[in-house]
Amino acid sequence: MRLTIARHVYRTVAMQKHTEPHFLSVAEVGARLSFHPTTVRKMIHTGELPATMLRGTLRVRVADLEAYINAAAVTPSKTEE
Repeated sequence: MRLTIARHVYRTVAMQKHTEPHFLSVAEVGARLSFHPTTVRKMIHTGELPATMLRGTLRVRVADLEAYINAAAVTPSKTEE
């Protein structure tokens, strides 16, 4: 009985460590960027945003989305007075 409870607790803790998915759907990417899913698909097809086809569905790695966002960051410039 103790072994069964220990296994359950271990599995529960192991599953809680990975709450962030490794891949996002086109709709999830669109929701995070406030873009329409069609816009996200166009970004993927033009190569602007890397994606993978998994079982017939386009998926974007979270790391690729974060890299896209970081690359688009704007640094403020000093204005001359």
